[in-house]
Amino acid sequence: LKLADVHLQDHYMFVLGKGRRMEMVPILPELRLALARYIHRWRPQGYADTLLVQYDARAFGKPLTKEVVNGKMQALKEWSGLDVTPHGLRRTMT
Repeated sequence: LKLADVHLQDHYMFVLGKGRRMEMVPILPELRLALARYIHRWRPQGYADTLLVQYDARAFGKPLTKEVVNGKMQALKEWSGLDVTPHGLRRTMT
């Protein structure tokens, strides 16, 4: 997800959908507020053009990748004892 794909003022974003098509989806008010806070207060400026970036000292400002998310989820899974995956979380939202 590219930073330019998020249109907070207009309450929508473009996401890559099935068949690798770009789809326009609405941004709910709660998500809009959270994204605005992240982008304007926490997201490092002048790094990757992706919305989500890494905060690890070795990769600070680089795009957040699927591998990084899977590694963090695996660590949380081991720590919590819960059987959860990124895909499982995604499916709870659809």
